[in-house]
Amino acid sequence: MVSAQALVDALLQRGYSFWTGVPCSYLSALIGCIDGAPAPRYLAATSEGEAAGIAAGAYLAGQKTVVLCQNSGLGNMVNPLTSLNEPYRIPTLIITSRRGGDGDEPQHSFMGHITGSLLSLLGLPWEEFPDQASGVAPALDRLEDAMAASHRPAALVVSKSQIGWKPAGTQQKAGLGPGDRRTPAPPGTLTGPFILPASDRISRAEAVRGVWEALSGHEAVIATTGKVWRELYSLGHRPGFFYLLGSMGCASPVGLGVSQGFGREVVVLDGDGSALMKMGAMATTGRYSPGNLTHVVLDNEVYETTGGQRTSSVTTDLALVALACGYRWIRRVDTVVGCTEAMLEASRVPGPRFIHVKVSAASDPAMPKFCKTLTEMKLDFMEWLKASGKRP
Repeated sequence: MVSAQALVDALLQRGYSFWTGVPCSYLSALIGCIDGAPAPRYLAATSEGEAAGIAAGAYLAGQKTVVLCQNSGLGNMVNPLTSLNEPYRIPTLIITSRRGGDGDEPQHSFMGHITGSLLSLLGLPWEEFPDQASGVAPALDRLEDAMAASHRPAALVVSKSQIGWKPAGTQQKAGLGPGDRRTPAPPGTLTGPFILPASDRISRAEAVRGVWEALSGHEAVIATTGKVWRELYSLGHRPGFFYLLGSMGCASPVGLGVSQGFGREVVVLDGDGSALMKMGAMATTGRYSPGNLTHVVLDNEVYETTGGQRTSSVTTDLALVALACGYRWIRRVDTVVGCTEAMLEASRVPGPRFIHVKVSAASDPAMPKFCKTLTEMKLDFMEWLKASGKRP
């Protein structure tokens, strides 16, 4: 058995400063070492796919990241691993358990059997966690070399009882450490009813322009997949804009991750389908309460690019969801002027903030294509964050 603290120390020595993930009992000692500790920074996610998005955002803001998960959660991570980490070349170290051995619960059996094969199929280098502490550094160094060469994630696979509390005889258990003991924030404020009938709603492109008009040029802007990013791009690309061409649902997690390492404002341009897909990320945002984050949801109540099928936002009040999740300032708007005014007001109040915009399902089919590769855009964005990240 290897001491959890020894593993944490080895990773800190290699510059891993930001951790996120979803618990597994095999990793309980490891999580107990970092949850609530001053270093590394740990954000508890509500799903493994969300954690992958948060880690990607933190990486963009200049941090080396670790994602913790149970191997069943690897399935939840497949989409961001293949449509975010892979095409944008975003590395992260995944520490995953291998549930499913003899005597384990039956629901873990199949994933336990295919864990290594799944990682290999995804093109991710991986190592079995060493039985002895002396093997930790060499294993980490091999994974570090692989990530440096490929700019893709890599994984450590941990079996039962391989990581524990030290020294021997310690009675400490996960959940008894300092943890996240912050007092919950008082209830946020929600204002601004929708005023237009559905037939008179503005287009999403008009709403994007209304948001764009309020930008100072110093914000990092994360735009979700589909036509949202295209409509923002059509207004003129800036190095502080990052477009998600896939990984639906990850705009909010990526924005949260960026907000943890960037000292200026972060704006997420989201859609209703995307926000609903990883709605747990709103709870994570409320819990960690980044003061520099504004989350804008452009809600047309349909999956427009796939044929206009209805989303559940037609019966779900996303503004009330944001309020319940702990966002500090929430505004409903449905006019172009309202979008601009809400953005300007949001920049003057503590975050996280949520702007719920009702828009029509109509859009312009002719929009410009992005003129750079995704890796070029990523590098430009990272350089801009690095140069612009400190407050004046």
